[in-house]
Amino acid sequence: MFSTFAILATIFMTSTHGNPMISVSDEPARCCIPKLFSTQIRISSAMLLLDGKSMISYSYNNFSYDASRGLVRMRGVTFTEPDHTQINMWTIENQINGEIYTINMDSNTCYKSINRVKPILCIPDTAMYVHSFTFGDGDKKMIGDTWLIRMEDYVNYVTVSRDGRCVPLTGHYYFHNPHDVNTLIMSDFMPQINDLSIFNVPDICKTEV
Repeated sequence: MFSTFAILATIFMTSTHGNPMISVSDEPARCCIPKLFSTQIRISSAMLLLDGKSMISYSYNNFSYDASRGLVRMRGVTFTEPDHTQINMWTIENQINGEIYTINMDSNTCYKSINRVKPILCIPDTAMYVHSFTFGDGDKKMIGDTWLIRMEDYVNYVTVSRDGRCVPLTGHYYFHNPHDVNTLIMSDFMPQINDLSIFNVPDICKTEV
């Protein structure tokens, strides 16, 4: 899922507390993100449009992921510039068939698209270890390891926790075409989803083909 809806995790104050960064020779173990979780995610994006103009957006969302069914759900508020809009959005993605339903809850409309980028759920062998950070303070510290993942259409600097859970902490995505930059931050991580019905596609989308 280090792709369309990138992920990160509980955000604290980031600091090295005077400790040296881990060297590349001390490369940490690669890991796979949790198979079931819910979290809060914030996304900042900047895109260069085909007409040469730029568009930026910021959103905060409730995010849920169920690997057993290949389902992603994100619901929240998106702010865009330069058109000064605020939209209540709801997105459901089926990572098995690539279907994405994007619902504008203000206009009560649904748009169906296909995501052809396969998610990366584990740090691949081809990823390059970059460095590590310490998140938190006092006796509540967590090490995050940053990896560089290069794909055909984008590169991603993703940071995951080293506590055995591989919780995504931050993601920085750089897409080549169109030119698009995304930064993602996740917080309030929970290793469960209380209501699985949130993945149900609403009736308004069932006429979309």
